[in-house]
Amino acid sequence: MTLQTQQELKSRGVWQDALAWCLCAFVPLCLCASFCLADVSTERKRFLKVQRELQQKKALLQESTRKEKRVIDKLDKINRQLNQTQRKVSNLGGTIKKTQKDIIIKKIALVETRDKLCQKQDELAHRLRAIYKYRKNGVIDIVCSTPNLSDLSRQVYFMTIIAKNDNALIREIQQQKEMLNYQKQVLLEKHEQLSDIQNDYKQEFVVQKKQERNYKGLLSRVQKEEQLYRQQVAQLNRSSTKLTSLIKRLEAQKKAQARTRVVKGRSSQEIEKKYYSEKGTFVWPVTGGRIIKEFGRYKNPKFDTYVANKGIDITAPSGQTVVAVKSGSVVYADWFKGYGMLVMIDHGNGIYSLYAHLANIMVRKGQAINAGTPLGTVGETGFATEPCLHFELRVDGQPVNPSGWLRRG
Repeated sequence: MTLQTQQELKSRGVWQDALAWCLCAFVPLCLCASFCLADVSTERKRFLKVQRELQQKKALLQESTRKEKRVIDKLDKINRQLNQTQRKVSNLGGTIKKTQKDIIIKKIALVETRDKLCQKQDELAHRLRAIYKYRKNGVIDIVCSTPNLSDLSRQVYFMTIIAKNDNALIREIQQQKEMLNYQKQVLLEKHEQLSDIQNDYKQEFVVQKKQERNYKGLLSRVQKEEQLYRQQVAQLNRSSTKLTSLIKRLEAQKKAQARTRVVKGRSSQEIEKKYYSEKGTFVWPVTGGRIIKEFGRYKNPKFDTYVANKGIDITAPSGQTVVAVKSGSVVYADWFKGYGMLVMIDHGNGIYSLYAHLANIMVRKGQAINAGTPLGTVGETGFATEPCLHFELRVDGQPVNPSGWLRRG
């Protein structure tokens, strides 16, 4: 073997070693790159899967929220219908009582008219018997028994006139009797019609009450999901915020009016001092009630979450009278979403009281009232699940704990 050949072989070996080294280095790099690409693909698929699941959950949550809103709106509508039907039944009850009273008056008048008619008929019968005796005795006996013809003529004339008058009076009384009978019959028919209408309203009320129970049950099932419960709380917070805005607006109007005139009297410090000295003097809005939900933050055991109560909830029998805790002026008396039938009173100095979930309202906006004035009756309108009164006190638009302001004992 020549020297050149040996050099070529040696050179070829070097290249083979180099190639082998390159292959050893390149293959792991390729494998590593392949594995990296596989990891990226897997993570991308996982990311897309998570995104799809997230979209599905969002869609389900949105649908649940829409469902709860539909149920709440429907329940609010049924509550309004129940309130209207109850008013109709109550109004018809008053009309029926008045009609019954009119029927009794007509019956008494009818009895008196019948007595008069019987009396006049007896008097007429007596006179007719007397005239009959005259006729039976004959003209000669009448002439012989009468001192002169002039007296006889007067007797016959007057008896005839009296008989005619009696007949006319009897006809008049008979007409009155017939008229009273007719009026009595009209009132009886009216009473029957009103009773039928009232029964129809009562049946309608029963149907609506059943619908209300069904929707309240549905709402209770929907609210088993925590998010839907939060939605209801959010709705109440929006309502509370709206009330706060209303109070602030009213206060701003009052302050604007106050700036237009010279204010004489106590300073704001004296007013505040007197105001706070009245703590514990407000009358209770409903007698015999029991507080079932205190003011402030509390934990809902059903959903294991904290919510805020801006007043106190007092349980009381349905229909029990709710009264004003202090004198003032009614600034709101109507339906308020979430709160149901609501009355709000301005007591002056930035103090407002709120009475919610009422069955009906007995006052009107702008009416001046005293402490103890009836405002309405206990109900379960709005979001109430049982007959109760939700009572709030606001100072400068902010909720405060009413318990410290109410009279103890």
